[in-house]
Amino acid sequence: MRGNHSLHTTFALVIAVCVGCGQKSVELHILTSGDTAGWITPCGCTSNQSGGLERRATLVQSIGNRESRLYLDAGGSASGNTEYEKTKFAAILDGIKLIDIDAHNIGTNETKLSPSELFEIAKATQVSFVSANLKSADAAIVIAPSKIISRGGIQVLVTGVIAPALVENENWVASDPLQAAIRVLQSAEADCKIVLAYMSEPELIKFAQSLPEANIILGGPTGQVMQPTSTGAGIVASATNKGKFISHLKAIKRSGMVTVEPAPVLEVKSDLDLSELQTNNLQRYLEVLKKADFSATETGLSRRLTRPSDPLAFAGSESCKQCHAEIFQQWKSTKHAHAWQTLEQKKSHVDPACQLCHTTGYGETGGFETVRSSLDRVDVGCESCHGPSALHNRTPTIKTPWTAKTQCASCHDHENSPTFQLDSYWAKIAHGQR
Repeated sequence: MRGNHSLHTTFALVIAVCVGCGQKSVELHILTSGDTAGWITPCGCTSNQSGGLERRATLVQSIGNRESRLYLDAGGSASGNTEYEKTKFAAILDGIKLIDIDAHNIGTNETKLSPSELFEIAKATQVSFVSANLKSADAAIVIAPSKIISRGGIQVLVTGVIAPALVENENWVASDPLQAAIRVLQSAEADCKIVLAYMSEPELIKFAQSLPEANIILGGPTGQVMQPTSTGAGIVASATNKGKFISHLKAIKRSGMVTVEPAPVLEVKSDLDLSELQTNNLQRYLEVLKKADFSATETGLSRRLTRPSDPLAFAGSESCKQCHAEIFQQWKSTKHAHAWQTLEQKKSHVDPACQLCHTTGYGETGGFETVRSSLDRVDVGCESCHGPSALHNRTPTIKTPWTAKTQCASCHDHENSPTFQLDSYWAKIAHGQR
């Protein structure tokens, strides 16, 4: 879901499940996140950004208490399979473990890891993954198909599935999600049966309509948040987009009858207080990054705008000063020239996801590689816009390769710069002919 998508009024839906009689009335809040996609915290490049574990924890833990709350994740917390991305994934799992995560489905980005890699990270962080239709190709790793959770007098069965087309690693084998879910749901009794389904919106709706055995189907990656909707037998909903939203349902048990009632999807807004435990977890993560000092080529983030075989290389902004002294001084007065300092102030200069847009030539020949080796390539320098200039420096008649005005949107995207307008931004830095 896009950050400015408005929440509409949710209509009343009630799904009843007979489970006997004579039991005390209890209420269970079922909260589900999804598609964190490595966003342990918002990038911080603009104000009022939603998401981040520091605020998610505050929101989740403000609803009910441990005995009246179930917290799930529909999948997609990881971002990739490089060492940097695995380090960040582990930190995210450490964070959601502190929020008392009950079960986590396997999404596309988790399948970028091998089964053994996912198993080791799950073991280290003690987060319970469930999947009814995934197994390792060599059968060496077994994922629990479901989990039974008893909370506040309500017994809940949670299972997970993923659309086979969304699996991105041949070391995983995915069976038909509908048949896998039916087998699990029919294998055990519970007051409320939940399926975490990592599917596109059309697939998710069709899946939910075909699964009357489930009381609740919670999905991602649907692109947009899906408010709770009746399928005729159960309720389907989705919270997605970098962990910025939380789906909220209530299971209420009165006189032996369980009803599932919807509530509006919740936004992890920027005005929520920061959880101290999550802030500490984030700082531990940044300390790990500082020690590791992952190179740009190791992170999986380098855009590689030039090929290693090209005779193009970055030379650094200082190399431009001799011939372009006036323009160089103009650049020095801009925020681009102090982009690294803004990261240092937040102590996020050790995070490659931030380095990508706050350095020059990230991962390119002659560009930024690591903090220890490339401090002369920090800040958004001349070559960030004009391109690698080593050839131009040696032979001025050879022009720099890029048209500067076309490079802005590579970092000034909707997520990092939601108010970006090319003409007004360009006017602040325009100079020369390119």
